[in-house]
Amino acid sequence: MENSSIKPSTPWHLWVIGVFLLLWQGMASFDYLATLLRYEPYLSKFPEDALEHYFAAPLWMYAMWGIASLGGLIAAILLLMRNKLSVPTFLIAWICGVVATAYSFVNPPPNMEGAKMFGAIVIAASAMVLFYLYTMKKNGVLR
Repeated sequence: MENSSIKPSTPWHLWVIGVFLLLWQGMASFDYLATLLRYEPYLSKFPEDALEHYFAAPLWMYAMWGIASLGGLIAAILLLMRNKLSVPTFLIAWICGVVATAYSFVNPPPNMEGAKMFGAIVIAASAMVLFYLYTMKKNGVLR
C-alpha cells in the first residue's frame, strides 16, 4: 500500500528557476514602476520620443503591463514558497503580458529597435515557465 501523505522533495531546478524568475520579474516590476512614476535616473537612458510614446499609452495598457510585471513577481514568490497558486497567478500575468506586448506590436515605440523581437522572446520564454509551473503542480511539488 502506498503512503499518499509523502510529499515529493523540492527539485534543485525549482530553486534555480524560482530565483531567476524572482530576479527577472523584479527587474520587470522596477521597469514598470520607474516608468509609471517617471523616475528620471532610470528613464534618462531611453530616447525621448520613445518615452513620450509610452507616456501616451492608454490606461488599460498600463494596467496590463502592471499586472504582468507585478503578478509575475508575486508568482515567483509563490513558486519559491512551493505554493500551487503560483500557476494561476502566473497565467493571469502571462495573459496580461501578451495583451501589453500585442499593443506594442501594433503601436511600436520609435527608436527602439529590437523591441518587437524582445517582446516575442519574453512571451515565448514566459509560456515555457508557465508550462514548468503547471508540471510542478501536476507532479505534486507545489502544494
